[in-house]
Amino acid sequence: MKDNPGNNTVDCIVDINGTHTVLIKRDHDPYKGYWALPGGRQHIGETLDDAVIRELGEETGLQMERLNDPADIPALVRLLNQQTELDQVRTYFSGSDPRGGNTTVYAVRYDGDEKMVEKSLKNGDDASEAKVVALKKLPQLAFDHYSFLKHYYTQFKKYRNPYPTTDVIIEHNDGEKEGIVLITRKNPPYGIAIPGGFAEYGLSLEENAKKEAWEETGLKIELENPEEPLCVHSDPKRDPRGHMISVTYIAKGRGRIKAGDDAKTAKLYSISEVIGLLGKDQIVFDHEEIIRKYLKHRRYL
Repeated sequence: MKDNPGNNTVDCIVDINGTHTVLIKRDHDPYKGYWALPGGRQHIGETLDDAVIRELGEETGLQMERLNDPADIPALVRLLNQQTELDQVRTYFSGSDPRGGNTTVYAVRYDGDEKMVEKSLKNGDDASEAKVVALKKLPQLAFDHYSFLKHYYTQFKKYRNPYPTTDVIIEHNDGEKEGIVLITRKNPPYGIAIPGGFAEYGLSLEENAKKEAWEETGLKIELENPEEPLCVHSDPKRDPRGHMISVTYIAKGRGRIKAGDDAKTAKLYSISEVIGLLGKDQIVFDHEEIIRKYLKHRRYL
């Protein structure tokens, strides 16, 4: 694959505190000896996300680890032990690149000491040098990279906001047993969880809760007191994928349980079985704390 590049290029803006970025000095033509954003050609059969993660590592030594499913937006990554997001900013025509093709610009934000980033740099591949540069002191850049940086910082840079999610404790009776429905996640982080997911644009939180419950458990639900959810959790560290705010509802489920979407399995647990899960590190996120609140709310604890 390495010897089979396509005609699309990816470049990465490493946005350090909004004041610095990472540049490499090109070791080959075109623009040999010029400073540039780290990047390179997408390989045949490679996604753009994979290409930019690979190119950043090859040219600067900075390794990004994807934390969520490749189909999920935004792309959640780990960079220098910090969880952050990899954003696709914009795709440009070739411009001043004599090789032609299109260039897709990405940005990854890092909030921390720029000196730590500098110490982690290791030039390689097409780079004879890699360094952290203050935006106020940019050297002359290759291709259209100055324009890419200017567009990002003045037009396209996204503010980092928490992501709202809805979770639902579904009370259900299948005729043989009654209790609540929990899922086993098929994507990282793995473990047992309350059914739920990211809030979808255009849906109220109540509508989103119903949609997520149906997609993950196959159950239609009726929310109990939709205007008074059980709890809201907003600790920035509650979810390893990023800052997520969870609004958790209680609902009655109708129908037959069938796992789907992000759920590897969906299962009805009796209250005694739920209590037996507590304290065993099998429940992900802060869902054990939410389940404890539910059990106390229903006076099971």
